[in-house]
Amino acid sequence: MIKAIRRVEYKAGISIKYIVLSFVVTVLFGVYIANVLFGTNSIYTLVELREKKDLLQQDVYRLKNKNKLLQKSYFELKQLEKK
Repeated sequence: MIKAIRRVEYKAGISIKYIVLSFVVTVLFGVYIANVLFGTNSIYTLVELREKKDLLQQDVYRLKNKNKLLQKSYFELKQLEKK
């Protein structure tokens, strides 16, 4: 078995240890990239949160305008009560 491994190493010109090590490193790097793209702190989550932020900012703008109109109506009614 060891002689067969040595022959393969000799023909390939690289050690089996390096092949296994490079395979492990490649798999770990793939897991890391998958986590960056699809994990809880991923790029997709960042995009979704930015979209949600934009929607919330639109709601804030709309509610501020509504509040402004309601305050105007309130103070107009309050002025009518005094008279």
